[in-house]
Amino acid sequence: MPGSARIKSLTRRGDATVLLSVEVSRADEHEAVEFVLLDELFLSLDLKVGEIDEEMLYTLDRYSEVTAAYLSACMSFAYVQSSLGALYTKLVGKGFSKETSAEAIEIIRERGFVDEDAVAMRRAEIMVKKLWGRTRILRELRKEGFPDSAIEGVSEELYDVDFAEMCARVIEKKFSGVPEDRKEREKMFASLSRLGYSAGDIRSALRLI
Repeated sequence: MPGSARIKSLTRRGDATVLLSVEVSRADEHEAVEFVLLDELFLSLDLKVGEIDEEMLYTLDRYSEVTAAYLSACMSFAYVQSSLGALYTKLVGKGFSKETSAEAIEIIRERGFVDEDAVAMRRAEIMVKKLWGRTRILRELRKEGFPDSAIEGVSEELYDVDFAEMCARVIEKKFSGVPEDRKEREKMFASLSRLGYSAGDIRSALRLI
């Protein structure tokens, strides 16, 4: 931005951010601009009241955008807990650049704000309650952007789940038992497979009915 700029005031806020009031001068015009920065971003700049150059003005603008993306991601997570990958996608969808979104997500990662292992486990528990099979649960977690380490943790825990019993409940609930007609049985098998049940789970379920 051409012209000169001067930081007029620095105000610490209660949400771990700092409000910077800056006066930007261009020719005979003066414009008051405000930037909100996360504490750690502000401290990394070692700023004080006084003149700043054009490069610093650009940095304040960029860091303010990263801060906005960070706060938006935190708000989204408070409503719907999800993976960092999903939060990144939401930020880009809200209009933040990929670079800004990635920087915001990295700050969240460094702060340990999101425990993806725990979130993935809670998501898996919800899917088990929906009577989804193992394959679909793991596929859905990957689709939701969870890292391999979180998915592997869930995979280990799922060994304690009786998917054959769950599959039997689906057969009773959705099909009122095993259809006698061959084509209907084939449709049932296809449906159970889409729900994530393996052939072994289905065979074991049939023995339980």
